[in-house]
Amino acid sequence: MVSALASLLVSMAGAQATAPDASLSAAASGLKTAETLADKQRQVTLAAMQASIDKQRAAIAAGMAASIGKQPSAKAPATAPDAFFTLPAFPSLPPLIPLQNAHIPDATGDPFDIQENIDAGARFLKQLLTRYTGDLPLALGAYNAGPGKVDEVGGVPAIPETTNYVREILRKLAAPPADPKPPVK
Repeated sequence: MVSALASLLVSMAGAQATAPDASLSAAASGLKTAETLADKQRQVTLAAMQASIDKQRAAIAAGMAASIGKQPSAKAPATAPDAFFTLPAFPSLPPLIPLQNAHIPDATGDPFDIQENIDAGARFLKQLLTRYTGDLPLALGAYNAGPGKVDEVGGVPAIPETTNYVREILRKLAAPPADPKPPVK
């Protein structure tokens, strides 16, 4: 593709040197051809990228489904042997003890969809705030470390990542809003 564009530019330069008046129409024609070639290359590249992303999504969905014992949805076909990204199956886990008012998220959502991801996180945080009767530090600790760990220790677990997470969120909520930057001229 690059060699085709290079030879096209060389021939355009040669045409300009031999006949300046005729070179304008040849240059315009050459530019149109270069644009067409570049557009075709762009389309091929985008198609290849989309195919790679589709394989990654299918592999993730299959891995997630295998880890929770469900069949992958028809939307995400089983992982192909040449898949770029695959997840190993998780080992079998003991059955969960049902928690009162617990919600198990639906695994059919698209983890790459920003809106679904934010909505799921907001719903989970709301459930935790309800569960811990509005106690924000406990709800944030459960959001980070899991409600089982918070229930087990009766408070925010003494896990450095979790205590830092809770502290930072509470600090940001207490901080006054930042002044907007002046417009750049």
